[in-house]
Amino acid sequence: MLEDASKLPPKPRARCGEELKDRSNFPPHARVFRRAIAALLLAGFCLGSASPALASTETLRRSVSNLTQAPLDFLFSPMVAIVGVVTRMREQDDPIPVRVVFGGPGIVWNTGVNLGSSAIRFVTGGIELIPGILLVPFEADLDVLFSPVDSGGALFEMETPCCIDLKFGIDYTAAEY
Repeated sequence: MLEDASKLPPKPRARCGEELKDRSNFPPHARVFRRAIAALLLAGFCLGSASPALASTETLRRSVSNLTQAPLDFLFSPMVAIVGVVTRMREQDDPIPVRVVFGGPGIVWNTGVNLGSSAIRFVTGGIELIPGILLVPFEADLDVLFSPVDSGGALFEMETPCCIDLKFGIDYTAAEY
């Protein structure tokens, strides 16, 4: 028989937010849908709050240049190191014993610096590739992430009539920038 509802003991009251703890009653596709909506709102907020910039396809050009020419920098690092050490030995007024002692370790050090810098050049090219593609239809650009590429001296440097200039064998240890 049915009992009178007034005679049943009262249900304990849930604290604020307690009824939301049990999410098992939501179907899995509803949770995925809510997460997708939240991700879209977050992406919209992030893209909408981006600061305006001025330029063109410079980011994409720089990215492709870095990605294609960083392996050549890596390959020519020992030659660049030797040329750099010999050039500095001629330019400085150090005594002959200092020049002789500096030669071997200087070449090893400069080779390591140039190898690491060419790897950084490749990574920055990869970092700039996606934003460079996305910024093509807009008048926007990223700041240069690795400036020695633009301002440093190189073994091989050639301006081309198309969009990508050739510049590799960069001496990252030189004080030209």
